Amino acid sequence: MSTGIKTSKPGGPVTHPAHDVLRSEQRPLDALFAPQSVALIGATEKVGSVGRNILRNLITSPFGGTVFPIHPSRPSVLGIKAYTSVAAVPEAVELAVIATPAPTVPGIIKECVDAGVRGAIIISAGFRETGPEGFELEQQVLAEARRGRLRIIGPNCFGVMMPLSGMNATFSTETARPVASDSSAKAAPSVLRCWTGACARRWALARSFLSGRCWMSAGVT
Repeated sequence: MSTGIKTSKPGGPVTHPAHDVLRSEQRPLDALFAPQSVALIGATEKVGSVGRNILRNLITSPFGGTVFPIHPSRPSVLGIKAYTSVAAVPEAVELAVIATPAPTVPGIIKECVDAGVRGAIIISAGFRETGPEGFELEQQVLAEARRGRLRIIGPNCFGVMMPLSGMNATFSTETARPVASDSSAKAAPSVLRCWTGACARRWALARSFLSGRCWMSAGVT
């Protein structure tokens, strides 16, 4: 009779999924904090624009992932081949960074879900903070995200910067330096350092991601 317990190899340690409290086999936050492929929707060459700054930060970051600029008409942005949509990207996209007007975002999230994108950072403003119409847009985004279990940071946020891995998916003109921690200190050493704008509920957000729920948190009151 099977007990559901599995052993990694003969004579090796016996493990059980219930004991895997850190979810070592499933890492739902990797799509946001350690993606292997990033699509930037709203990529542009306009000097001083949010879309240009984010693209510049992504392509100059040493995080090791592939960056796909998304533009409806340009064949390339900043010298990198561009695609008309996330669906047109020939490879799987793990993270979508969205910097387009708010009314376009629900449709983009739907497209991301249909394409199997696992995480999204919505830089765009114009949602709950603008009143009832913006709130309705936000609800549309959330409904689409829940349909595909798409995890979101945003909307109206600064982005995500991971100095330790080198990823910079923000529109900042500066890059933070990695901060070393002292494991001998009384406080627990930091294993994850990230900047997500005004994400006052970051712990609730992390718990939500790990449990498979989707939150609209950063930049939303």
